[in-house]
Amino acid sequence: MKKYLYLFVLISLLSFNVAIAQQKAVTLTYLKSAEGEKNNLKEFLIRNWLAMDSIAKNQQLIEEYALWQNKVENAEWDFIVYVKYKNEQGYEGIAAAFEEIRSEHKKVLIQNKDLKQLGRISKSESVLTDY
Repeated sequence: MKKYLYLFVLISLLSFNVAIAQQKAVTLTYLKSAEGEKNNLKEFLIRNWLAMDSIAKNQQLIEEYALWQNKVENAEWDFIVYVKYKNEQGYEGIAAAFEEIRSEHKKVLIQNKDLKQLGRISKSESVLTDY
């Protein structure tokens, strides 16, 4: 009986260590559009931020990314750019490779406007997930 109990405890501990090792960083960047610029900000994010995230995903630097839009009007934020990394280091773990992507990307202006004219980052959060 003790043999099985020890085996169970050992398997449990190994499973716990595997679960911890599989944690992945997620970054949530909240953006608020300037007055009347919500659609333009969305287009800017798609053609710039998500375009670079797509390359990063193809290079297996990140696991997934998405653009989420707030359903509530006049909220603190209009969009969230979600990026899930392959490990718990997050952006820091891929910074050099991503900066190369950024340097090769030609910024697309929307109606001759950059992020500074279209909106602003209202906050950014990094969290860990087991998924």
